[in-house]
Amino acid sequence: MILPVYLSDEFDYNDTAAGTVWGATALMVAFYSVIIGPAVDKLGVAKSAMFSSILSGISGLLLAIADGEAMFVVTVIILFPISAAFAIPAGKIAPRRYTDEDTRQAAYSTFFWTLMVVQATTYGVVDVILHNSYDGNLGMNEYQQIFALGAVISGVAFLLSFFISEKEDLEEDKSTQSETVWGAVCSLCGHKNFCRYVWLVILTFGARFSYRMLEATLPKYMQRKIDEDVLYGTVIMATPITAIFAAPLLTSLLYCFKNYTLIIVGAVILAGFSFIPMIEGHYAVFVVYCVGMGLGQSIFQPRLWEYTMEIAPRGKEATYMAVANIPIMAGAMASGVMSGSFL
Repeated sequence: MILPVYLSDEFDYNDTAAGTVWGATALMVAFYSVIIGPAVDKLGVAKSAMFSSILSGISGLLLAIADGEAMFVVTVIILFPISAAFAIPAGKIAPRRYTDEDTRQAAYSTFFWTLMVVQATTYGVVDVILHNSYDGNLGMNEYQQIFALGAVISGVAFLLSFFISEKEDLEEDKSTQSETVWGAVCSLCGHKNFCRYVWLVILTFGARFSYRMLEATLPKYMQRKIDEDVLYGTVIMATPITAIFAAPLLTSLLYCFKNYTLIIVGAVILAGFSFIPMIEGHYAVFVVYCVGMGLGQSIFQPRLWEYTMEIAPRGKEATYMAVANIPIMAGAMASGVMSGSFL
């Protein structure tokens, strides 16, 4: 969320350049996910979480002490995406490997709920530091203090990862464990459900694009429309807070509708609320926009994760998601460039 703002404030990047770097980060996550996906499938959730925590902590420290543009950009585009390439698929395959058919739907909702709690806390902490700290505190500016705090939290996550017990997937095809990255990717492309899933990903591109624009565009847009010291973190926090309350309430829909139907409903809500900021540059309008995005995301995202795991081959879930989501990550690059250009 703070990356485009920080690049413009600290390194004098124009809006397009800052948005391009933001988009390139997401694109590199996709690139590394394809390479690392088979490793995540073989390592399992616990070891992947450890590697992710280590790399994320190192990234946070480097961002906190970076005194030049080159070190900062290299960390953002290379090291940080590698940590995300371990963390994102590991988190999404965990509910499948640690639950059975009866509890899996609730597990994905719980996982999504937990992510939203973390996200809401992060947004709140960002505003607290930006508006209550000062340059020079601990020898760092406000943004560097946020990066340093992220490194500390990654260290705590690393310690907690030792308490995760790995669960072997008894249904996994052991014959695939010696496959190369290229072999794993080729075998997935020939999977009977793969093309159908890729089309679903492409068709819901607008929903993903809309949600990514929330972080890529809204902070700077609010600064231009309201004030440089606007509380954009607090406003955007309305999105995960809405999802926190909506996800448990909407769980009952799982027993009335199929995942595919709920994915479409969530996508429509996300797309519809994207027009709200056009009304007026006011706090109330932006809050309504964020609430709507949170509602759509609470329906859309957990069901897409579960649907993905339902059709992904056993033991290849991380690779499956990585390959199928390349169009979306490429779209994230476009959203970063477009957000900067429009601003």
